[in-house]
Amino acid sequence: MQNPADYRIEHDTMGEVRVPANALYRAQTQRAVENFPISGKTLERKHIEALARVKKAAARANAELGVIDGDLADAIAGAADRVAAGEFDAHFPIDVFQTGSGTSSNMNMNEVLAELASRALAEIGVDKTVHPNDHVNASQSSNDVFPTSVHVAATNALLNDLIPALTHLAASFNRKAEEFKDVVKSGRTHLMDATPVTLGQEFSGYEAQIRYGIERIEASLPRVAEVPLGGTAVGTGINTPEGFPQRVIALLAEDTALPITEARNHFEAQAHRDGLIEASGQLRNIAYSLMKICNDLRWMGSGPNTGLGEIAIPDLQPGSSIMPGKVNPVICEAAIMVAAQVIGNDTTIALSSTNGAFELNVGIPVMAANLLESIRLLSNTARVVADKMVDGIAANVERARFLAEASPSIVTPLNKFIGYENAAAIAKKAVKEGLTIREATLALGFVERGELTLEQLDAALDVTTMTGPKGVKAVVTDDGGRLLLVRRADNGLWTVPAGIVEPGEEPATTAVREVLEETGVHVDVTHLAGVATTAPVVYPNGDRAQYLDVVMACAYVSGEARVNDDENLEVAWFTADSLPELPPLHRNAIEWALDPERRARFVPSTHGS
Repeated sequence: MQNPADYRIEHDTMGEVRVPANALYRAQTQRAVENFPISGKTLERKHIEALARVKKAAARANAELGVIDGDLADAIAGAADRVAAGEFDAHFPIDVFQTGSGTSSNMNMNEVLAELASRALAEIGVDKTVHPNDHVNASQSSNDVFPTSVHVAATNALLNDLIPALTHLAASFNRKAEEFKDVVKSGRTHLMDATPVTLGQEFSGYEAQIRYGIERIEASLPRVAEVPLGGTAVGTGINTPEGFPQRVIALLAEDTALPITEARNHFEAQAHRDGLIEASGQLRNIAYSLMKICNDLRWMGSGPNTGLGEIAIPDLQPGSSIMPGKVNPVICEAAIMVAAQVIGNDTTIALSSTNGAFELNVGIPVMAANLLESIRLLSNTARVVADKMVDGIAANVERARFLAEASPSIVTPLNKFIGYENAAAIAKKAVKEGLTIREATLALGFVERGELTLEQLDAALDVTTMTGPKGVKAVVTDDGGRLLLVRRADNGLWTVPAGIVEPGEEPATTAVREVLEETGVHVDVTHLAGVATTAPVVYPNGDRAQYLDVVMACAYVSGEARVNDDENLEVAWFTADSLPELPPLHRNAIEWALDPERRARFVPSTHGS
């Protein structure tokens, strides 16, 4: 038996409703609570905050335009500030699976603000009652206010949560890319051995994936921040005074410090949620990147004895209730599950975007809930991945080098000496008989027959030279100042054309030859732009060495830029202000070559050093 003291009677246009005695909401909210006992999932915190801030701005604008009294507007605005701060979240109990326009949640906010504002007025001796519809919802409709609140919440979450979190993760990968720049490991394509890369190159790729995700989010923000406020019921602005939407949006932008703008077309803005779909699609892309990266990391960290074991992932917790000592890559697994959730959320958002006809989409609450959940999950996960995993990853240098040298794909540099088919025969023999590539090459008699020398063989099989061109870099510009770049097949990175000096060559000759071989372009070398040293190389016998890296500035002469060999995936011209992500050494090379004050650059040295 329910105690009558626990309830009060409220009225709406459909009659009496029993509402919990301590509830700030009124009849319409209670009806929605009773109608939708579905998931137990209510509006996201940021959504409640955004809706309250929209109501605050609307109250201020209504007072300025003479629609409601100033003291009522002040009371509503004060109540909205308290709701936005999270004081009354328990009074927003409506399930996200509700009326598709969000009318139930809009009325929930109207009722709570009306109650709080009425109490605030009573406390200062003002005998006025604030009405949910006539005052809080004045000049508005659920059909423009609720989607506006979604766009405001999403813009806030993207700008202030997700982008900073992704930037934090990208910086973590950047630090590791620098730390691991000299760690040689086996590349892998199709999960099969490929030519070597450095662990730093792989981490630079992870950083680039995250930074591209940030760029895509930033590109979508103008549409996300465009709001339909002022369209009221069907986009025509009925019952809205002139200047109302512009003033509300200005006040809202000032209050939130967000780049909120009015919809360019109110009929599009209420009938479709394309801005939200676009943002969700970018979140899905970030989820794909996160899933790929975390899969790579747990593969590289697999073991400890029967896996790849190229990196050590921080141990965070025991991994098994039955196998003592087992530790699992738990952060990777959690992040992959988050990615799956975000991808699923995007599917729901996409389907909900079709849930409408004529002047209104009616899938808005679930679109809002899923979009804001995706942003929240990715924001939190990005920081967890950075702080609890990436920052603590260590490279198993010797293991990574061993696997790189054991890969049959290191035969690839022999192509130019003995041809692809002969190199393939060496790889097959090595795999079949358990030989190294060097041993298989000697066993098949290529050195004995004079097809290459022993020195050429050893130089070609030095895995440290396979992770990126070393020796000579060619920075090529055309008459318009554009730069010629290639995207390498072994690691997917954009670089300047580069290669190793062949016997009998001068560095300038190497630059001209490499550009022609890689891109089909003829160039002239104009000047020596810089000389530096490569990272240290440690040979199996313990010898250590560093090699010169020479940068040549070159001028385009003739030829159409194209992929001209199997070392590259793409060849393209770029303006200096639109360069893709480049390895640091290649970016440095471009800076040296374009510096008009230099015709040669050397790392500074002091007398006697």
